[in-house]
This record gives sequence, structure tokens and C-alpha cells, in this order.
Amino acid sequence: MPAKSRTAYFTKRGKHFGNLWAVYSTKMNQVILLGSDRQLAHWLLYLEFSCDVISFQFNPTFKAVNSDSLDRLDYHVEVNRREGMVELHYLRVTGRSENYADKLRAAEKIKYNYIEFSDEDWTPKKGKLLSLLRLSSFLSGGRHTYIPHGLDQTAMDYVSGAKKGTLHSFLSALSSYDKSLSLLVFCRMHSCCLIDVDFDSNIFNKDTLWWIYEA
Repeated sequence: MPAKSRTAYFTKRGKHFGNLWAVYSTKMNQVILLGSDRQLAHWLLYLEFSCDVISFQFNPTFKAVNSDSLDRLDYHVEVNRREGMVELHYLRVTGRSENYADKLRAAEKIKYNYIEFSDEDWTPKKGKLLSLLRLSSFLSGGRHTYIPHGLDQTAMDYVSGAKKGTLHSFLSALSSYDKSLSLLVFCRMHSCCLIDVDFDSNIFNKDTLWWIYEA
């Protein structure tokens, strides 16, 4: 593993992969310890805010397999999706394993989908990564915040009726409530996959697009 972290350049947490992150997962309703910027990037982009993912477990271990070239399949995260086989995610520095095809076949035999990720998968998405990190921090800070029932209901009624819009239109529709609370409701709705959003580099931009999520 190289000394310098590619992800460190956009997480601004130093120049090594030794960073330890304690993050709160709304999806799993628990604090998760991540041992590197690489794990943080993977969690933000492919687990926590992916509406296709139902649950996940960080538990570096292996599955026994029976193939000509492999007797075990190492992985870092086990992922349950809304549809399809359970996935085994393995995090690398660069590229894919030389025997990646063999690993795919071995995993399929035991009814798993094996996927490898590397720094090349998230480096091009550094702008979105920073925004998701801010979103995660905002949700974590507000996880014990009381939301009036009227605000929740008004937000649901607006989203159900409008179907799509911008963050500005969402906040305008809830203008009789505290803006910070309304923003927290918006973020919770995205985190719970009631709505999906599209943004370039800042989810809190007034022009951020949203629409009702359809599985």
C-alpha cells in the first residue's frame, strides 16, 4: 500500500491512509469505524447513499470456495441490495486482481456477486464525495433533533404532489417552518430514499434537483 493517499487530496485529512473515521450511518442506525479514507470514500459513494443498498456490514474476512484456482475469497464488506445476489466488496489501491475473472466465477458458484473497487473509482467523483461527507455530517449532527409532525407531513404532502423540483422550491413550500429543520427533513428524505437528488458538487445548493425515488 502506498504511503500517500489519493483520497487524502480531496478529504483534506492528511497524506496517509491511516486516517480513522467514526461516522454515523443513518441507514444502519449505528456509528461505524472506518480505518482509512479509502473506506470512507467507498462508504459514501457506494453504500450509505445508494438507494439500491438495504444494508451492509464491514467485516474483513473470507468465503470458502471450491475452484481450480481458488480456495478462499477475501472481501471487506458484505452488501445486501434490494434485488439480486448479496455482494462481496473488496477494496484495492489500483486496478483489478489479475485473477478477477476467476474470483467472479467462484463467487457466483456460492451465490454471491464479487466486486472490486479501487481509488480510480472515486477519485473522479471527489466533488460529490465532499458534498456527501457534508451531508453525512449534517445528518449525524441532527439525528436527535425533534421534527414537528406538521413539518414532516407538509414535506410529504408537497413531495407527493410536486413529484420533482429543486431544493429552493422545497424550502419555499415549507417557508412557514424553520429553514434548518426543513433542510434536515430534505436530507433525511434523501437518506431514506423517499427522494433522489442530482447535484454537481454541493447538495445544499438551491438549484439541487430532486424527484420521488422509484425502486
